[in-house]
Amino acid sequence: MEAGALDLSFMGIGVPGDPFVSRELFRERFVGLICARHPLAARARRGKVTLTDYLAYPHMAVSYKTAQQSPIESKLHELGHKRRVVMTTPNFAANVASLFNSDLIVSLPSRLVAAADQKELVLFKLPMKVPGYPYFIAWHRRTNDDPALVWLRDLII
Repeated sequence: MEAGALDLSFMGIGVPGDPFVSRELFRERFVGLICARHPLAARARRGKVTLTDYLAYPHMAVSYKTAQQSPIESKLHELGHKRRVVMTTPNFAANVASLFNSDLIVSLPSRLVAAADQKELVLFKLPMKVPGYPYFIAWHRRTNDDPALVWLRDLII
């Protein structure tokens, strides 16, 4: 955006400062997702996944390109626990695709679950309270008054 190659960006981690402008679009929360054949599937369907259950199985995670810990790792660290991440992918969509016929657990933003095959996957509430986070649209201040970009931002918002 600084160089003018992008008109806007969607951001889920942090808000850029000046010369960028941002607007919150929504707040997101994390949920758990497993394969319907996972050993925890019956407990997950009943809303009975405990922290011990959650930590007993291997996890898949997104590899962040920053030094910042994921909200999941931060919360587990605060509780004195660590999950066993055996696979990382560059994005959450790859995580969902890798769940089928596995014993892996993925924790991901709730809005991404809507695109998943609900018959083959089981959504569950995480057994610890992970803070939600805001999701933003951001743009460079120099484009504030560009009519086409104002229209696009308004349409997205």
